[in-house]
Amino acid sequence: MDLRKYITNSNQLEEAKKLIIEGVLGYQPFIFSDNLETGVGLEFEKGEYLGLAYYPDIDKELIDKYPRLKRLILDTKYFNYFHKANAVLSRLYDTFIDEICQIMGNIGNITFLDVGCNTGYFPISFALKGAKEAAGCDREPNFSKTVNFLNQILGTNVIFLDTHYDSRTHTIANCKPYDVVTCVTVLMHISDTLFFLNTIGSLATKALFIWTQLNDDAHNSIHYPDEPRGEYKDDKFPLCFDYKIHPSVPLLYKSLELMGFRKFYEIPEKKEIFYAYSLNGCSFYKGILALK
Repeated sequence: MDLRKYITNSNQLEEAKKLIIEGVLGYQPFIFSDNLETGVGLEFEKGEYLGLAYYPDIDKELIDKYPRLKRLILDTKYFNYFHKANAVLSRLYDTFIDEICQIMGNIGNITFLDVGCNTGYFPISFALKGAKEAAGCDREPNFSKTVNFLNQILGTNVIFLDTHYDSRTHTIANCKPYDVVTCVTVLMHISDTLFFLNTIGSLATKALFIWTQLNDDAHNSIHYPDEPRGEYKDDKFPLCFDYKIHPSVPLLYKSLELMGFRKFYEIPEKKEIFYAYSLNGCSFYKGILALK
């Protein structure tokens, strides 16, 4: 999402830089200026950690002081690849958002919830298109700072809910139902896949959109990685498998049917995106909008 036309003063840029340094801005594709851009597009394509923020004028002493910034700040030599990859990712996200809005119709009467919203790309986009209500939730409560910052820049009113899916209770606490629930690259990080599907499906009164990695088995199956990634240190077995969890297409569709969804739209991906994201032993991604 190109925000350059919405940035009206240097204070806004400084705030974006602070959020990057704090670690609550980086994953989703946003352009703040010619010298400040974020996004995971390049890492999606290459399957390795290369950096989530192009911030060439960052104080190098900060990187020495906070080692975690070495993972976040992009080496400037990769900028051209980084910029192009994030443009691909933005087009993909925008394709999903446009198709969902077109299929659902008058979104001025529709409420949206993005589960695992990160910094709010999807709810911000739905809000800009005139949604009745747009909200997001995530397990990182400080993403609220970035969502509030984007609301201020764009004049939107996205709600950040400080709640997330709890694999121990199979719930998202204090979260009301929404007409449309979206879930983008989250399912692949959840050990208890079917319980998670049931939880987000129960929150969707009209439709559920999922974009995730899948395996190509012709039968019901879930593939787990050989080893847990260990991103979340408190998630012990059996919740420690937090990456590359791939259900099969038949299992995903059967699960959606059993939850009461009756009509399905596969939102196609452009060829450039399909090839860019066929990586690291993953058969493919698929975007499915399921309607009740």
